[in-house]
Amino acid sequence: MNILFLTELKPELSSDFRNGSVKDYIFQMNNMVNAIPDIECRLLIAEETADSLASENNKIVHNFKTHVVSAKQVDNILNSDSLSENWYNKAYSEEQLNDIAHLLRKITGDFIPDAVIIHESHAPYAKLAWPNAVVLHQMFGLTYRAPYPQLTQYDPSGLYNNSILVKDSEKIKSITLSENEKKTIKEIKGWFATQTIAHDPLWLNIEPWQHRFDKLILCPLQVDGYYAFDACSEYNSQLEFLEDVLSKTPKNWGVVVTEHLAYTELLTSPVLARLKREYSNLVYLPESKKVPNASQALLVHMDAIVTVSSSLAYQAMFFDIPVISAGKSHINAFSTCSLENIENTFKDHNGEIFLPVLFFLLTRLHHVRKTVIDNGAAHYSLISTIVNNVRNGCIGIDALPVQKNLDEVFKDLKNNSQWKIWSRELENKQIKTTPNPALLNICFADAISWDLFDTLVQRPFIQPHELFQAIEPIVRKITKNIYIPFHHLRREAERLARSEHNHRIEITFDEIYHQFERISGLEPHIVSQIKETEIKAELNFIQPKNGMLRTWRMAGCFGKPRSIITDIYFSQEIIEEILRKNGLTNYDILLVSSELRIRKEDGTMYPHYLSQVRRQFPKSETLLHIGDNNRADGEMASRHGIKTLIIPKSIDLLKQTALGKMYAAPLASLNAMSSAVIGLTANRFFSSPNTGYNKESAVDANLFDFGYAMLGPFVVGYTQWVQRRLKALKADNAYFLARDAYLPMRVYEILKDDNDGLPEAQYLYCSRRSAVVPALAGNPSAVKEIATLNFGTMPLNELLSSRFGLSASDLSAEKLIDLGLRADGKSKVSYPRDIPLVNKVINAFMPEIENQSQKEKKTYLRYLSEIGITDPNMKSALIDIGYSGTMQRKMTELTGINYHGLYVLTHDYVIHTFKDETFEGWLASFDNQRSSIRHDTNNYIPLLESLLSSEEASLVCYEENNKGDLIANFLEVSNEKDRVAFIRQLHQGALQFAKDWKSTFGSLDKDAFELSPAISSYPLLQTSRTPNEHDMQIFQGLILENLFAGAEFNVISDPSPYLDKSGKLNRQIYERLISESKWKEGAIAAYKKYLIQTNVVADRITSTTTAPEITINHSAKPTINKNSSLTNKEKRRIKLIERPDRFFADSQHVILRPLQHLFGKNATGAVMHKLLLSIISNKKYIH
Repeated sequence: MNILFLTELKPELSSDFRNGSVKDYIFQMNNMVNAIPDIECRLLIAEETADSLASENNKIVHNFKTHVVSAKQVDNILNSDSLSENWYNKAYSEEQLNDIAHLLRKITGDFIPDAVIIHESHAPYAKLAWPNAVVLHQMFGLTYRAPYPQLTQYDPSGLYNNSILVKDSEKIKSITLSENEKKTIKEIKGWFATQTIAHDPLWLNIEPWQHRFDKLILCPLQVDGYYAFDACSEYNSQLEFLEDVLSKTPKNWGVVVTEHLAYTELLTSPVLARLKREYSNLVYLPESKKVPNASQALLVHMDAIVTVSSSLAYQAMFFDIPVISAGKSHINAFSTCSLENIENTFKDHNGEIFLPVLFFLLTRLHHVRKTVIDNGAAHYSLISTIVNNVRNGCIGIDALPVQKNLDEVFKDLKNNSQWKIWSRELENKQIKTTPNPALLNICFADAISWDLFDTLVQRPFIQPHELFQAIEPIVRKITKNIYIPFHHLRREAERLARSEHNHRIEITFDEIYHQFERISGLEPHIVSQIKETEIKAELNFIQPKNGMLRTWRMAGCFGKPRSIITDIYFSQEIIEEILRKNGLTNYDILLVSSELRIRKEDGTMYPHYLSQVRRQFPKSETLLHIGDNNRADGEMASRHGIKTLIIPKSIDLLKQTALGKMYAAPLASLNAMSSAVIGLTANRFFSSPNTGYNKESAVDANLFDFGYAMLGPFVVGYTQWVQRRLKALKADNAYFLARDAYLPMRVYEILKDDNDGLPEAQYLYCSRRSAVVPALAGNPSAVKEIATLNFGTMPLNELLSSRFGLSASDLSAEKLIDLGLRADGKSKVSYPRDIPLVNKVINAFMPEIENQSQKEKKTYLRYLSEIGITDPNMKSALIDIGYSGTMQRKMTELTGINYHGLYVLTHDYVIHTFKDETFEGWLASFDNQRSSIRHDTNNYIPLLESLLSSEEASLVCYEENNKGDLIANFLEVSNEKDRVAFIRQLHQGALQFAKDWKSTFGSLDKDAFELSPAISSYPLLQTSRTPNEHDMQIFQGLILENLFAGAEFNVISDPSPYLDKSGKLNRQIYERLISESKWKEGAIAAYKKYLIQTNVVADRITSTTTAPEITINHSAKPTINKNSSLTNKEKRRIKLIERPDRFFADSQHVILRPLQHLFGKNATGAVMHKLLLSIISNKKYIH
């Protein structure tokens, strides 16, 4: 037999791109010739490849005839830089194909191959050149890289969309497997899992992201410019593909991106920074860059994978993970859905089709390399079998060798694992392995049992009996007795029920309520209602422990027998309902202590369990039990020869973190509602058997986590109060004011039920600027009042624009000069020094102000009319953060209608203006913000406003375009993209808390589950007072605009431009940055790590410690940003000097944005920055 080993006629990515393939060809040829001497093997390779091999230091010496084709010869026929793509997509003419075939026949002379082997490419010309030859497309199989075995495929049909897998997909998926074959395939899947799980270097890195998103989708980037991607998709680059995935993936699904680091790095720091600003669902682990084959390690922790043609799609079948196809390749044959229909991924997924596909690949198409390809005789047998089958008229599946024995394949896979290679590589790179202990133990167990409560499912309360406290208000309604001590009576009833049996056997729910009826003296029908209420509450409150639910699903994927053993008084019927609700189905054994009257706690349950397992699964030798109780799930199971894994409760993991320390006081004295807030947070953040959470941090320096734990309870409590007050006021309309009430509106929509009698939420576009200017119409005294509001230091033209809507064309140069001012209006004015001058200007321009206010009044009233707020027959409420009711008053002035006002907090200095109107605060009404005795929220108003702000900028005014349509005009501010990215991620966390609250408590009596202001505001106020230094980086550089104050404010000023070479701040700059920051405590915590230590700064600001020489005076006038006295042009110039990368990244001109990459944090960036500064210093360039 003659065999020709062929490479691309022109190498794809570089001249040495196929050097490895040629060396491998030679290795394979040597093995075959040594085994079968009478065969002849030759090489046909590109001239560039030959030259590249010749230039290598370690030249490969061989005796095989090598034919070489030059790029010039090929280009004379078909001039293309992507020939493989041309061959794959048939982008050639018949004449060109014939000419290439003729050229190759001429080059190879009288050598007539029986088989042509080409690696990872297509060769349609080969069949024309040698009509009797069989072309075999060689490619890596479903695994190749360590730690998995190396598999190789030979496909006579083609690759990717031309492969047997696609052409015969229906036939493959209809393969019928015996029960034993199904069992073996699942065992093989489990074995593959052991290869990565046992040496997992990335679990603790990805684990925190599992609670931040409902799903995690792996997006492994491939290689730009390579036909395996280019020809199989419509994308021009990996980056274009990634952004398409990010934009089409639901925002509550995280997209975990990894790179193919053997080639050019795509995700550079500037690219990542831009992507993170634009896509809140991007997840990138810097640690993954150091880990060899990181995507394989991450795959087991994913919920789905999206790719064009990556072999990782094959491996997804090991873990029953849906495959989302983003192109047209071989993976479409078994994919769940396309990227266009990604929202249907989990609805459409059917993992059963993976079994016949895997069976086909392992027994027919893919071969263990060491056993077959590296064995000359076996390799020759494989090639000759396919050649003979094709020559005998077989096509597709029928052309392949006969099916291998699956058990023999399994044995072969295990004998060729590469886990030692991977483990050694990790060790050499000093990468620690941190496997998930539950998954690790499951992989090596034959049968697994789980405890139920606090293991697979969990309540939102820290102590189970707090549930009785939570439903006590409902019981009061049932009994019509507001004093009934249900919590006490229910606990006593359970104690008595256990005492009757001397605590030796498990009791039943009925027995508890028999005792409850006896000691409460209530009528049986009332007791029955209370009993049903408790059952309903349990079914609502109990939620899956998602991190552990993954272990349940994975064990099922691997075909392991799964059992649930629970010590509880509930009946089996109730337990089964709990299991159904929480996705715990298809269990093999369910043991309920109340039915069997035996318990884990005293060990009597385990002999019963063992007898069932031995009867149903006699081959199960290693048994594993997973639970949370050291005695019941640990000691007692171990006594019976069962291996055990004790996992901590979620709340115990929370207590180990700074978040637990923050909750020390409420944890010491819990009630149902404070327990629910802490419990929900613990359940969300810590549902895995261990955590990668930074224990020194309160929120893992993550915006989602801050939004969930701190902002979520605050806004849920406030919104619940708003809903209750709207009902009491019988409001017809609820208007949530831009921008600070945007998040409360979103939460309102989540918590609101269709039938609860609440008005629909409406978003009211407004701002002080947009409402004040229209309200000035016909009111000169109001004009002067607005002129005297604090305006800091700013150019006069900006003051007139921000306060009165006057543009440059409205300002008469003659009037300005008469007043002794610059003709262009750019004379700077300062508050309060220049109030007299500003009054003179106002008097001079009163006609222009009146004209502008009348014009804006007309358009704004038109907008207000369109949204229905001007209807005098409707009771409308305005919902906002607070504090003086300016918007409420201005709306009344504009429309003549009184409104209800519902705020987070209201101040007392406007009490005289709201004597007959609703003007209420949730935290406090008519609070005195200047008093030392005031609500703590007054100290953190800028922080609160930054957290509640919407993604949209502040409204300036409404205008009419040429067609008469209303157009909203929004304010342009610096760093807006960063602010929007901040808000988006933060609000996702807060909204998730609201969703979790609704799913847990929403279907029960709402009045019973309203959070008090003190409980719901506690997390946010506590972290405001004593911020965690590890978390403050997420606030650095966050800017607030204050149009009326004429300035932008930093929540925490960004210290990075001022750090010295050692990354430290000197004392003077430190104090200046603190002064510029609106959140003083946050700034002090943030800068602690940067300050050159001179025993100046306390570890943390508390009620008993302060930072020496830094005074925090919350009642003082607001400190203006250092740039507050600068024009926008001057601010941009400073930004260009200090942060040129940010300057170009935020540019409104798309063409300028790529310049950001010139100013990275490297040697090139430093040189470019120095050059830029030298140019700027020459004033003829920049003014």
